[in-house]
Amino acid sequence: MLVWNMAITSRNLMCPRGEKGQLFGGDRFFADLIEMDHPVVEDFKPWHWELWNGKREYEDGVWRASAKGIYKSVIFPMTEDVIISGATFHRYGRKNPIVGMVAGEVKVGNGLVFFSQVLATKRYGEDPIATHYLHNLLTYTLGR
Repeated sequence: MLVWNMAITSRNLMCPRGEKGQLFGGDRFFADLIEMDHPVVEDFKPWHWELWNGKREYEDGVWRASAKGIYKSVIFPMTEDVIISGATFHRYGRKNPIVGMVAGEVKVGNGLVFFSQVLATKRYGEDPIATHYLHNLLTYTLGR
């Protein structure tokens, strides 16, 4: 994850406990568009970021909706660079979920680093929203 390491180094991103990195919140089913006019997400609606396609799986006597999750981790802190936000489970000794970045863009030197925790690659060709997101992401980052 070279992009993530670059983002940490350039911005000194810190988790709430003062650690560099990500916090994992399990399978998360809802994300919020923050920068709705960003080229990667400008043609999406907020409801496109709720429960993506995927089959529920029966595991340990429970039907799990993990396959419908949009992300599993968020990046902290949430800064003005956020494009899509999400929240963790009630964990890490906290009573409330912690909101962080699911996708964002950070200026590094003369360039930009775009980072994304969106679980879209495994849905490519099967989920129209995930497929469209990846097309937009690649078009934007490759400058086409």
